[in-house]
Amino acid sequence: MACAGQGQKAVDTDVRAGKFAVHLKWGRNMQRIMNLDGTGKMLAAKFDYWSVLMVDKYGASFGELGQVPVNKTESHVCCDPNQYQLTVSGAWAPTAKSIKFMIVPVVKLPGHTVTVVNNVTVKIPKIYRLPMGIMTADFVDATSGTSTIHKGGLILKVAGAKEFLASPHAKKIMTESIAESTGVNQKNVFVTYLGGSPNTKGRRLTNVRKNGRRLADDELHVDYSIIFSDADAGASKDFTAASFDQASLMSAVTAKAQASGLANFKVTGVTVSAVVTDKVAGETTVTGGACPVAALSNLIVAAMMLTGLRFCF
Repeated sequence: MACAGQGQKAVDTDVRAGKFAVHLKWGRNMQRIMNLDGTGKMLAAKFDYWSVLMVDKYGASFGELGQVPVNKTESHVCCDPNQYQLTVSGAWAPTAKSIKFMIVPVVKLPGHTVTVVNNVTVKIPKIYRLPMGIMTADFVDATSGTSTIHKGGLILKVAGAKEFLASPHAKKIMTESIAESTGVNQKNVFVTYLGGSPNTKGRRLTNVRKNGRRLADDELHVDYSIIFSDADAGASKDFTAASFDQASLMSAVTAKAQASGLANFKVTGVTVSAVVTDKVAGETTVTGGACPVAALSNLIVAAMMLTGLRFCF
């Protein structure tokens, strides 16, 4: 179990009813509480990643929202409550009640489970996820005030795109790099798409463009949202493509990727698309609410079903 993060308040920055945008923080793995002052014995990280789930009050899962790789070299002495962080956003069905976010360790197991979805053979890695972990306080859906939502995209020219996309650190690296290169707090940055080709919004990807040319193997395509509530620093400031320090972005992604073990990875160029900004008022009625996995592809849904997740369709 994580040494910090139990019972934390997950503050919603998206005031649209039925939607969430939260920043979660927690500490390293701890074996057990030993002393009355709350100190405990730190346990060596013998698992592979932390899984962040949306759950009900009993811990039954509505779907996985994200993963954070464990730091195998973390301190065995101190508990840093901010050691692990993740921003997650999405929507759920109106019938989902008593929402919490749960963070649990996961171990990768040898082998794969093989299934066929839409005539496509899919290999799903075997894992073991602890049945319970630390949970946030009951999530309260913010429905008053306003949220400012900036949406944009990035295309990064890189060496080593395939290896980067296969890395469990990829989304974390991109989130941190966007925050650092724009001066926006990490808690307000949400990477909504990361791939080797443009986001097709659920349509099947191919590796051939309409003109017959193959998609580039050296590109990273990123969609992101910057979401501010009224109370957030920066909520009243303009955010545009010019808000990016492109040299800083390239340097940050390169350095973080190399530090994660991708020694040959390098960003050589970046294109920043125009930013679209919306200011939305709080809602008291869910409009188009959906389960957080409702927009996922059939292949991903099949993978999640085989790992034991429950859905809220």
